[in-house]
Amino acid sequence: LDLKETEFSNEILPYATEAAWRLGKWSSLDSLVNEEHNESGQDAHARYQLSLGRTMHSIHCRLPEKVILGLRDARECVMSSLSSAARDSYARSYPYLMKLHLLREVEYISSVFFSEKDRKDTFVEFVSSDEWKDRIKMITPDITGSNDIINTRLALSRMANEPALEGSLWLDIGRLARKGGLYQVAEHSLAQADMSFQNAYTEPAPVDDSFIFFVQDSIGNVKLQLAKLKHAVGETTTALNLIENNIPASIFQMNDAELDSYVSKMTRDGNIALESKETLSRRILQSTEWLVSG
Repeated sequence: LDLKETEFSNEILPYATEAAWRLGKWSSLDSLVNEEHNESGQDAHARYQLSLGRTMHSIHCRLPEKVILGLRDARECVMSSLSSAARDSYARSYPYLMKLHLLREVEYISSVFFSEKDRKDTFVEFVSSDEWKDRIKMITPDITGSNDIINTRLALSRMANEPALEGSLWLDIGRLARKGGLYQVAEHSLAQADMSFQNAYTEPAPVDDSFIFFVQDSIGNVKLQLAKLKHAVGETTTALNLIENNIPASIFQMNDAELDSYVSKMTRDGNIALESKETLSRRILQSTEWLVSG
């Protein structure tokens, strides 16, 4: 479907706008947000989608003033719905609270696009923050193992051409899907995560040691999640092969000094960190648990 050459009714326009920015069809989005449309009959949700679409378009075009206006309009649409839903129940309010979280993230990440500070360092700093991780833990995935916040994060990471950030998002989707029993979604997402992290090494811009560590440790987490997935579907041998990569059987006979030496060797290559001690420890403990349980 060529979004640019398709005419949409007012009912379909908000969904076409969302599809355009999620798919990275920026020329199509440009046509959708700049053409005159009669929005007087649109409900609050439709106006929210259109405002968010204009915001994403403005970020892509590097128009900070219009980003502010788009976020303001989107928030007004959410608040008009939240005010009535809040009087009913928390369950009804939840989707609108998530939209406010989403808009806060768009606002923060958009500032990175207009910042004079190195964008890569800022992205890695934000993705590694507790705020970023905690928000994912508290949200509920839909039947695809995803949600609006993750989908927006993916679109922004692609817009910024940041494969490491995109990889961390696919890793989050894969983890959520696995825990929810959506194994096919999880396997696809983890494969996308691994590919994104591998692509991070091919970037033309120079990377520092902290970025290399972030990518290496993330690849280790992808393998850990994939191993848990294989174990969940009954492929125990495959799971153990994945999780025991480079872990010798003699580790269970090592004394403290030998174990410290092994961990240092496995987690560092000279001055470059390869994998966090936490990730390595989780792999060892998970392998031990599966071996003991049979």
